[in-house]
Amino acid sequence: MPNITGDIERLTLNLLDLDVASQIARALSAPKRLEILRLLSQKNVMSVNEISQTLGIPLSSTSVHINILEAADLISCEKMSSIHGAVKMCSRKRSGILFNLCEAPPQRIKQFVQSMPIGAYSQAEAIHEPCGLASRVGPIGVYNLPSCFHLPERLDAQVLWLQSGSLCYHFSTLLDASIDPEYLELSFEICNNAQLEAPVWENELRVYINGQLLGSSTCSCDNEGRRGKLNPSWWPDVATQYGELQKWRVTKNGTYLQDKKISGVRLQDLQLVGSPRINVLLNVPRDNGDYSGINLFGTGFGDYNQAIQLIIGYQSEE
Repeated sequence: MPNITGDIERLTLNLLDLDVASQIARALSAPKRLEILRLLSQKNVMSVNEISQTLGIPLSSTSVHINILEAADLISCEKMSSIHGAVKMCSRKRSGILFNLCEAPPQRIKQFVQSMPIGAYSQAEAIHEPCGLASRVGPIGVYNLPSCFHLPERLDAQVLWLQSGSLCYHFSTLLDASIDPEYLELSFEICNNAQLEAPVWENELRVYINGQLLGSSTCSCDNEGRRGKLNPSWWPDVATQYGELQKWRVTKNGTYLQDKKISGVRLQDLQLVGSPRINVLLNVPRDNGDYSGINLFGTGFGDYNQAIQLIIGYQSEE
């Protein structure tokens, strides 16, 4: 008996499939053949004779319609033995047909998303105080001691701060030569490490990917207002509370920060395909004049419940 539950699938065609599309279009051009498909969607399996009787058309005409539908691969047929001799049993083979009026299969953007805890950096270089790390439950190590940035417990950090220095994060590519990336997006919550007595509450941040300087941004802060939405109760009111969610986006045309073009660094400059990893470097320069550093927030602090997120968008056939 024809397979009732298997091989029922959606068929997608484009203008490169001229012969197949023409054959299917012919099969669907007769109202009686559409009625046959409707019958088979309701009863799953029927003999040619049953279809003929149900539709009230001659058996010879029904056989012609069945042959055309079978040739178009819209139904499947199998001869079975019965007390009246061999009968031809028919079942539906397609759940739907999509005609794309373009020459190539349609493309859609898929995303490869990675979230990196803020404490999961691979390198911490030239960290200067004031600096420190904390988890949801309390401080990690000792505040204002740069060596604490190398403690294993740093992986639990949900907030960290430093006056200057660099943090390097390693992300996976999981891309091969057959994939053509469309964009890369990097986002994180960050602000100036505001000190109440500091004359300037702004600080420069430089972002590098695979050694390419995407650009620099100014981190600002206002810690005289409300608490951060996610901050635990033990976090002091006088400490920096929340930041801005910065979104860096690299396309084939350049680099954008908060949807505003910031540099001419393009996606192809990052050499993503074929690399074993993606190096993301956040740098707070020490030659910044009057500075106070930055705060970086993870999933348990600040206003945004996310870690450092890296997204690669790429084309994929449907």
